[in-house]
Amino acid sequence: FFSCLLFIRSCSWAQIPFDMSQAASGPSDMNTESMGSQIKNWWNAFPIFCKAIFATTVAVYILQCVEVVHFWFWCFKVDSIMRQYEVWRIVTCMFLHGGGLHILFNLLAFVSLGRSLECRFGTATMFSLSVVLRLISAAMELAAASAVRSLPVTIPALDHFLARSFPYSACAIGLSGLIFTYIVIDVHMNDAVRSIFGFCSVPAKTYPWLLLVILQLLMPGLSLSGHLFGL
Repeated sequence: FFSCLLFIRSCSWAQIPFDMSQAASGPSDMNTESMGSQIKNWWNAFPIFCKAIFATTVAVYILQCVEVVHFWFWCFKVDSIMRQYEVWRIVTCMFLHGGGLHILFNLLAFVSLGRSLECRFGTATMFSLSVVLRLISAAMELAAASAVRSLPVTIPALDHFLARSFPYSACAIGLSGLIFTYIVIDVHMNDAVRSIFGFCSVPAKTYPWLLLVILQLLMPGLSLSGHLFGL
């Protein structure tokens, strides 16, 4: 949880536009109508692609919570894709999440980055770019997991690390792989220094890689291959 807070704090682009001026003026000025109006304006400000991804992700999570959607059938699972040709997993895995914090912080990052990029490129280009880059990322994940599985590794520690980092039978879920792709696009479009958790500034081009390493060290359970090939 602390790592997720630091991640959001470190991203200058992770600010959801929401007018809280009324909240600052005191509870008496806040009412249901004004809050509803702000939420409506916030939602209407979303470009079409971001709105579709956001709504689908939230809807899928609700279905997960009521056990209508079971992630095991929809997650990114290499052996199911390679052996049983369940190719839908390449896309459906992105809309699944493992808990409230997981979906919250993924959506915070996605909304800010995705909105900025879609406003810059346009909906059609953003959609095409996301699909193509997701397919390339998934192809590299599949190739890496298959290659690692066939390696004749004799060192137990190395074998364990590779099997954990590039799993063949485990499930991977979440939007974070696509978010890492957006981060790379963003730093190439805006070549400014970036802050690492507010502690130090680094060149923009190194930011995604440092973020990948630091988050992986703080949270070893993250999908290394999903994030790595998102870059």
